[in-house]
Amino acid sequence: MLDYCAKIINLEPIEDKFNSFGWEHFPVDGHDIEQVCMVLKKASCHYNGKPKVVIANTIKGKGVPKLEGDSLCHIRALKPEEIDALIEEMQP
Repeated sequence: MLDYCAKIINLEPIEDKFNSFGWEHFPVDGHDIEQVCMVLKKASCHYNGKPKVVIANTIKGKGVPKLEGDSLCHIRALKPEEIDALIEEMQP
């Protein structure tokens, strides 16, 4: 969620919202594909009559130091020179 949206209508903790409507939630580190696969399998095999939601906790821009945590990084267009600079910074 964009930072300014959270200031207007904060949905955190989102799990509580789903629980209040009778949903079962499955939180997971959205950056760990193995965990995501395990949780999806667990959620799909677990039947208790409740709807289910997988909440993948992530960090915007994860792995790109200048973008990590930047709430606008996923909606703004980067200029070609910005992309080149980011790629260069990430080279070993």
